[in-house]
Amino acid sequence: MATSIPPTPADWLHEVLENLEVAAMAAAGEGLDSDPEQAHWVQFMRRQALLLSREARGMDEDDGDPEVELDELDEVDDLARTLRRAAPGDPRGVVSEAQIFLLFYLAAHVKSRLIDANEAASLVSDCWGECAGEDDDGDADQGDDEADADEPWPITQPAPQLPAAWAGEIIAAYGRSADPPPLMLVDESLYKPKPGALLEAATVLALANRGVKPPPQAVEQLIDTIGAMEEDVRSMGPEWEAMQRIPSLAFSMYYVWVHLAIGIADEDQAMGIMQECTARIGDFPEPVRRDQTGGRGRRN
Repeated sequence: MATSIPPTPADWLHEVLENLEVAAMAAAGEGLDSDPEQAHWVQFMRRQALLLSREARGMDEDDGDPEVELDELDEVDDLARTLRRAAPGDPRGVVSEAQIFLLFYLAAHVKSRLIDANEAASLVSDCWGECAGEDDDGDADQGDDEADADEPWPITQPAPQLPAAWAGEIIAAYGRSADPPPLMLVDESLYKPKPGALLEAATVLALANRGVKPPPQAVEQLIDTIGAMEEDVRSMGPEWEAMQRIPSLAFSMYYVWVHLAIGIADEDQAMGIMQECTARIGDFPEPVRRDQTGGRGRRN
């Protein structure tokens, strides 16, 4: 979802940290451990910063030419190294994950001519300490509302324990994916998934099965996060691409990733669940709308 350029350093910091969370989840989906000293992880986050900055500003993706992308990533890397000199402290000092992503994210905006280098350097200086976690005490009162919004959502329905039970729940949920009921949000409003949107259906049904009532707008943010993970999985090999073309298995991936995103499952569980779903692919029913089973149809 495109947004305007953040007006203040605090707004920039909020956007950077939100996109860092998306990028970190995508890295976890590829089996990469968060480690600023690992070149593969740094390169992955650099690419994520470029892609997510484009998405935030509503810009078209690149043309898919690998050479063009490599040139763009090299330019972002050079700009990030220049911006590093604007940060407080020794330019050769150790940096955190958030600081690395901050540099890449702002460098991507400079590269796209959305902000100039001087503005980016000023933002690095303003946001550097917060990205290092140095101001945990200074702005505690001011950040209370944001902290409350980022706290884990209460889970009122426990998740299955064994892969077979997970698969049974997912198979049942898939049967409802053509027309899932709206999800009740914490403010008593309803989130209605778009008709035919498998990712939205999986997200809503997964949250409903855990008894979660998310804050307003949080569902869309979660869906965006899962969508970013899906984009990165496409580069993991032909078996993953093939899996995404099978609706029941794509739904299963989305469903499991929702649980990963809200901290209900871990990577090892996710692999076991997907193996079980794949083994039971013949058990998945044809999704049915509620008005085909004697229930009420969707109200427009």
